[in-house]
Amino acid sequence: MPIFTEFQWAAFLYWAVSYGGNIGGDKDYVPLMTNTAFLEKLRSNPEELNTQEIREQVILFLNQWKCMVKDDDSTAVEVKKAVIKFKQEASYLRGATILSVDSLPATLKNKISSLYNEFDNIPRFGPTATSKLMHILNPHLFVMWDGEILKHYRKENSQIDGTGNGYVAFLSKMSQMGLDITADFQKYHPEDNPEVFLCNKLGYTVQKSLAKFIDEYNWITITKKMPVPPPWWP
Repeated sequence: MPIFTEFQWAAFLYWAVSYGGNIGGDKDYVPLMTNTAFLEKLRSNPEELNTQEIREQVILFLNQWKCMVKDDDSTAVEVKKAVIKFKQEASYLRGATILSVDSLPATLKNKISSLYNEFDNIPRFGPTATSKLMHILNPHLFVMWDGEILKHYRKENSQIDGTGNGYVAFLSKMSQMGLDITADFQKYHPEDNPEVFLCNKLGYTVQKSLAKFIDEYNWITITKKMPVPPPWWP
């Protein structure tokens, strides 16, 4: 598990490649996560969404992040159905965060698995797009992954796979990472939390969640294979 020094280096490197390079995803993520009117409708009133909104906001975002979702009305309809189902079940998960995953009862873990499968069953969606959309719907609880991240953690735990139950096992692993990072951070900043600290230091206009910073750590160290700290750090 990383210590906070490694974690904050990953957050900084992600910030650097997003705003000073061309491989980071914040240029797509931040505009979506600051579009409060659309997010309110998506999370609270998905029945009011039309197919064009889903294509222009949700499917476009997923494809900007190389998910290769089919951009047509039929896919948008399936996404809407799954998001409506998510809304119906999400009230049971209200207040849950990545730090509380292991304390959730089995019934709620089963709900997460079932909701994951709803999205994963959409044609040409798959594990990567599923995790990303679930994060957009609840950024404090759900951690995104991609094929490289999934493969990496499956080597550590064979229960982690592209199914709903496998995603819950992945969230459990990420929950322990989040708890360890928070405990290490609070040795030096007992009255603060790591995600607020990082957002303030990096000047983000959107309040990123700990789950999002965990994804950035995974993406930097696993997908992009960047060492943290970098080798030039004295």
